[in-house]
Amino acid sequence: MYKEVLFYRHFVDNLPSRIKKSNFKASKFVTKTGISKASFYKKLRENSFNLKEVEQIAKVLYAEEMIDKKIRQSEADIAAGRTLSASESAQQILQKLS
Repeated sequence: MYKEVLFYRHFVDNLPSRIKKSNFKASKFVTKTGISKASFYKKLRENSFNLKEVEQIAKVLYAEEMIDKKIRQSEADIAAGRTLSASESAQQILQKLS
């Protein structure tokens, strides 16, 4: 259990840096946490997010990680020649729909 607490502390300590490095704009985090923009920036500066806010921020950061992972996977597929033409792609979609 102590390891989990240390992991959480490390995550929270690095949260401001992760938010700043994120490709999402601050407004996305403001919307997801439900706090005002001014309060968000104050909490970011002081690193004083509560547990619920940390959970909401983590969801946004996780979504970004998944998007980045899919982009890297797609780039690897393109580099390896695993691509489809537009007609092949449309055909696959139609097959899945029927």
